[in-house]
Amino acid sequence: MNRKLFSTLLTLAFASSLAFGPPASAKSKKPSLGVRVSPRMAFSPVGVIATAELKGGEDSEEFYCLAIEWDWDDGSKSLQDSDCDPYQPGTKIDRRFSSEHYYSRAGNYNIRAALKASEKIVAANSFRLTVRQGLPQGPGDPRDPGVQ
Repeated sequence: MNRKLFSTLLTLAFASSLAFGPPASAKSKKPSLGVRVSPRMAFSPVGVIATAELKGGEDSEEFYCLAIEWDWDDGSKSLQDSDCDPYQPGTKIDRRFSSEHYYSRAGNYNIRAALKASEKIVAANSFRLTVRQGLPQGPGDPRDPGVQ
């Protein structure tokens, strides 16, 4: 290929990238939410700490001042709202959220976290927790086989 043709093709490729923007693969992807719970498996009764982390997405107004709703799969939910100053370009967004919850009974629980911006879900995910039956804690504990 001669030098002039190569130069023309290179110029056209550069100009088209400016006109049409970056390829779809180079655009920022929709963020995801990672959820983990500690401990992963436990004996009842147990207190757990759940952590959700927003991965991907830009530090933009769309992800600023998010609320998180936890569904603990035991009939209870909790909501953590943020009280934020107005958004300023360049503001770093919160990406990590955590909450504690107490399980008194054994079971398999599907803990769900949903990040919300103005009641719109931005990202959501869940974690499966196994709580096994613990030993009786003492006299009067309903798990004690001697208690009627």
